[in-house]
Parts: sequence; structure tokens; C-alpha cells
Amino acid sequence: MNSNKISVLIVCAHVAVDRSRKKDNDTLQPMAGVYVAANLDPESFDITLYHEISSGPYDIHADAQYDLVFLSGLQKEFDRMKQLSYVFKSKGSTVVAGGSICTLYPEYSAEFFDVVCAGGVEGAGLAANDYKRGTLQKIYRSTNKDTSSLKLDYDLLRKSGISTEVHLVEASRGCNYKCNFCTIPAENSRHKAYELDTTMANIRNAISNVGPRDMKFWYPFVYFIDNHFTINKKHVRELCAQLKSERRVRKWGGLFSQDMLADRALVDTLADSKCMTMFVGIESLDHEFLAKVNKRQNLKKLSSLMDNIDYAQSKGIIIMFGYLFDPKDATVESMTAEMLSLYNNPILTFPTFFSFISPLIGTGTFWDSADNGEFLPNLNLRDLDGSTVAFADTKDDKETLTNFARFLFADLSELVTFGNVLKKTLKYIFRYRMFHPVRMYMVYRANTRPFRRRRTTTLRTYIGGRDILDPQYLDLPVDISEEDRIKYFEPTKVTDENGELAPWLRKELASSNAVEQVIKPTEIKLKEVV
Repeated sequence: MNSNKISVLIVCAHVAVDRSRKKDNDTLQPMAGVYVAANLDPESFDITLYHEISSGPYDIHADAQYDLVFLSGLQKEFDRMKQLSYVFKSKGSTVVAGGSICTLYPEYSAEFFDVVCAGGVEGAGLAANDYKRGTLQKIYRSTNKDTSSLKLDYDLLRKSGISTEVHLVEASRGCNYKCNFCTIPAENSRHKAYELDTTMANIRNAISNVGPRDMKFWYPFVYFIDNHFTINKKHVRELCAQLKSERRVRKWGGLFSQDMLADRALVDTLADSKCMTMFVGIESLDHEFLAKVNKRQNLKKLSSLMDNIDYAQSKGIIIMFGYLFDPKDATVESMTAEMLSLYNNPILTFPTFFSFISPLIGTGTFWDSADNGEFLPNLNLRDLDGSTVAFADTKDDKETLTNFARFLFADLSELVTFGNVLKKTLKYIFRYRMFHPVRMYMVYRANTRPFRRRRTTTLRTYIGGRDILDPQYLDLPVDISEEDRIKYFEPTKVTDENGELAPWLRKELASSNAVEQVIKPTEIKLKEVV
């Protein structure tokens, strides 16, 4: 560390899907730390990144000390952020936290962290500057209006030993859709595009900061992790023109909404600009499910979806997607049938992941379920992870759902063998003549991703309130008091023993601020969309 600078550690918290202590092969959220760092003055701060995905859980017994620690994570990582907060505060660090829970409930979050950033990542810069001046506040609030185009330093990833398979970049932030299960509408994060020059500068910076031992050095593949990449089509077309002329970008991909596939002129533009992959928010092929979760953009063109996917893939663009199930409304038999239908469809790649719909706090799905008394008792915030059933009334009994979840998230070979998925991969490659080695590899990676997450503990029940906890909950500092253990290391409750909202949520709901955050989309009548 440079003793003349303020020492900073930025930790991206993570908990593994199988609730074990390990490194993970998932690439979710690896860029959060880089974006936090982009708000800090490198002349004043000596910055280190730590990502619990690529490096495993942070060693709470490590001797390293930092002046300022930034913590970030998804809702399911909030407990992990609390644990780390205690560890770093006990070593004398000032702890700043951000993320979904901090944005939705900053006053509650402030009980566990020295500083809370509610809203965009720009709050981190405000907090850092006030730390230097000695005028640090408890809560910093920023909105999408404060969103700025940030110049990123990808060399921080290399210095911190964090590796990604492709170059991850954002060209915009936020989303204007109102999907009922998504936290973005609840956080009021409207879409805003970054300046093109800054985006291209970040891409060049990413490509320049890898060495010859990294595959990205030899084949620079850029992947856009925008929440909604194509909402501003004028901006996308201008960006495509830049990507097409940028010689150092070999291929690129990104996250897309399903409705944009119907715009074949735009698909042509994407393909012409070296787009190779689209991860599309298909979510489900079931009308009733899509209507219930207010996925309006998917309902508009659902009847022509397969034709649109076929067209994009005929242009050399690999369409990838994840798939959601709702055990409140679907039986294990019907969910299994849907999986087989997806596997047998020659146009579709195999879903890169499956998930139970998760009632993330603050979303329409959450508040609808709370109003209807649908939650299991003793539900933990940790349980809102997509692999855990959160609802009391389900079509099948909980033992049946446990067995199905163990197969869904641990061993798909009960339904589809790895060998059969390889056959599907080869048929797909020949159907669309995707014989370029990188295309073949991308299809292989997409189709086999669920099988790379097979190793898991058989102790998991996958039932909220009854499931095992991660080992980190018991990884206690030796001198922690019982009061602090309960405060920082006990799981955050969503419901009590009767299935009612936990006291902290009842308190937040009673406040006018929390009521304003409740977003309940207008209901869609099925007869209007089927």
C-alpha cells in the first residue's frame, strides 16, 4: 500500500448457489468494484479490489487493514455484507455499503454500516470525497439523473487477480420496463445511455489491460452488461457503427429484451457490427406466467418469437436465455414437461440457467405475495436467491419440490444427459452453420452451463426458512459479543414464525417513504394478450 494515500478495499460480496465456501465459476457482478473505483481519485486513494466469486470468501482473519472499505452485493448477499461490515469496523475501517437493499431501505441499512449509498454508484464518489474532508454523512442518495459516463481502469482487475472470460462493459444503465419480479422499477432506475466516446474508451482500456497469457488478448470479445441494451435504438445504431470500425473488437454480445428480436433491421445492424451472442430476457414461453409478472414486452411478439430467433441465428447470432418457474402455479410435472420441450426444440439453445421466481424485496411480486400472505414462515433474505422456494402454498408438497430442485440445480442428468446436450449442440451448430471455433465454443458453453454447476451438497432442502445456511454465518471473530453476533451474523428475516412480514419490514412499510417505493403494475387481462 502507498502510505501517502488513503487505503481503500472494494469488496464484491458473493454467496455460492450450493451454500458452500468456495470460489465460483459464475461471472455475475464482477464489474461492480471497477465502477466504484471509477468514482475515486487515484491520486488520493490506493485501491484494491476483492471479488468473492473469483477469489472465494474473504478471510475475515486476514491481517490487512484499510482506511475505507466499500461493500457491494445483490439482495441475497446483504447478510454477507453485514458480516464483513462487522469484521472491517472492528479493525478500524470506515465501511461504506451500496446495493439493492441499501437503495430501497437506507435507514435500515445504516444500522449495520458506517455509510450507506442509496441509488447509483456515484454515491461512492461523494462519500469518498467527504471522507477526505472529514465531513462524512450517514446516507448518500443519488438518482438516475446523477448517472455519469465513467472512465474505467481495467488494470485494477489484473492487479487484484480478478479474471473474466470476456471484456465486460456497460453502454447504459437502468431500464424503463416494469417487470413485476425486477428490483430496477422499485429502485426507480430509469434508462440512461452513456456517451459513446467514453464507452469506446472503456472498451479500448479493457483490451489494453490484458497480457498474452489471457485468451482475451488474442481474441478480444466485448460483452455489454447493460440492464436494457436496445431501449435507445438510435444510440445502439451509433454504437454498432463504432464497434464495426473498431479493429481491436473481434466479436461482441450483450443482454437484450425479447421484443427487439422482432426488429429485423436492427438485428441485421447488430450482425453486421460483429455481434455474436445475445442473452435475451425470454424468461418463459407461458402466456399466463408472462402476464402475471407484467412482462409486457414479451407478450407483444410471443407468437412470432421462434421465427425471430431463427432469423437472428441465421445471421450468425447465438440466442441464449434463462428460464423461470413459479412453483405456486406450476406442478413439477408441468415444469419437467417445459424443460423437455425446450430441450427438444431444434431452434433453441439449452437454457443457460433455470430459476424459481424469487420475490425480491421491494418488487411488485414481493408486495403482491405479502398482501396475499403467500410467504413461508421464517423466510430469510438469503433465501431470495432463485434456487429456493419462498412460498407456502405450492402445487406440490415441499418434499416433492426439494427432490425436483436437487435435480434442477444439482444434477440435470435425471432428465437430460450431458451427452444428449452435446448432440443438441452439434445439431444446432450444423443447422445454423456456426463452424467458426469461437461460435462453436460459445454454443457449447451456453448449452452446458447448467451442468457445470452440478456439484452441490445434498443437505440443501431448497425450501425457504428450512434450508441450510452458508458456512460464513458461523465463521465468527473470536472476540465477538453475543449482541453483535445476533446483529451481524444472524440471517436477516423476511417473515416471522407465523409467515407475517418481519418487524423491520413492517416498520418500513408503515413509513411514507416505503409506501412510495411499492410499485404494483396495472394488471393485464389474458384475453387482451393471448
